[in-house]
Amino acid sequence: MIRTSLFATTTLLVLVLFGLMKRLAFLAPAKRALFSHCGAGMVVFIALLGLNLFGAILVINRKLLLKDTGRKLSHFDNQLQAEGPRALPPFLAEGR
Repeated sequence: MIRTSLFATTTLLVLVLFGLMKRLAFLAPAKRALFSHCGAGMVVFIALLGLNLFGAILVINRKLLLKDTGRKLSHFDNQLQAEGPRALPPFLAEGR
């Protein structure tokens, strides 16, 4: 889940940065002055944007992908209790 959210965040952040570079091409002649004067602020802004995007995508993934997890796990637990240790795969039955 975290891996998926990180991938989506990275993809969106790269798309946003490429879009900004395309729209702000007129600033290219002054990029040295811009980066020396505002570079730290730009890095902080991009980092905070990435962190916020990651948090939003993680919440969306959790809401969409973990809808009925509790119900599914309780059904699995009830099935295990009813059938006993014989229903478990061999690698899980050793621990009981």
